[in-house]
Amino acid sequence: MSGTPTDCVIVAMGTVFKDSPPDFVLSGVNRGPNLGRDVFYSGTVAAAREGLFHNIPSVSLSLVGRKEFPFERSEPVIEHVLEQIVARPWSSDYLLNVNIPSLEESKGVAGLCGIHGLKGVRITSLGERFYNNELIIRHDPRQGEYIWIGGEWPTMIDRPGTDCNAVGNGFISITPVGVEMTHRGALDAWTDLEEGS
Repeated sequence: MSGTPTDCVIVAMGTVFKDSPPDFVLSGVNRGPNLGRDVFYSGTVAAAREGLFHNIPSVSLSLVGRKEFPFERSEPVIEHVLEQIVARPWSSDYLLNVNIPSLEESKGVAGLCGIHGLKGVRITSLGERFYNNELIIRHDPRQGEYIWIGGEWPTMIDRPGTDCNAVGNGFISITPVGVEMTHRGALDAWTDLEEGS
């Protein structure tokens, strides 16, 4: 079998939940961040977006990290965040994109959920996270060519109020993400190209 996270939601909605829709679509927990423009590429966010297309409140969850992803240590954090989210009504025209900062195992003052360095929760806007789009061309053991996209760790712009800033400073970010991508301000500038009756 194969399929994308979005396919999973489509199949679930057409089979298991065909007659009785779920209360929520929870997508993740993703291994790595979905910050800023990542939401355009992410399968985790896309699955939550598919939930919106079925009018189901949807959440994408990501655990920030580079090498280690302590999912067991993140369980109380995820439970805390979800308890806060499901206790509030929200419309089904946006999803909530949640990024949990790296949960380092360290001694010191305990933060949120008793985890060192976890400072709290911030409601954020999407930040700016840029990949250098370096292409590394390599060969596998059978001499088949493959291309590694992305190169080094992305650059994040540290702008207050954004998901990148919150996560970089030890906060969980919760970002409402809509699906309407039309640039409304540009519509009038292009109406002179309209033709026909």
